[in-house]
Amino acid sequence: MHPDLPPTDVEAEYRTRLHTYQVPAHLHEGLVAYFVYHRPPGSFLRAVLENDLRHAVQRADPASLAGLSHVVAFVCDATPAASWGAPASVRTWLAHGVC
Repeated sequence: MHPDLPPTDVEAEYRTRLHTYQVPAHLHEGLVAYFVYHRPPGSFLRAVLENDLRHAVQRADPASLAGLSHVVAFVCDATPAASWGAPASVRTWLAHGVC
């Protein structure tokens, strides 16, 4: 979590969902930053969010690759549909941030 941001109910709900979906722990911060605070994710998560399987696999570390199906399930089932699925959707989501 970013040290100068107070925890919110929304953030807490995302963190609970990340655990429920068994998303690898090292990806939690990037996903919370993206979905709650509209901050850019790393290259692996961005590829996942943009629905770019080839680049997601190429950019994944072993733990991320092993957890890819969990990340996809979380994104598809527990996040706003407008926030992922294509590069334009990701750009639009990021543009609405308060960074």
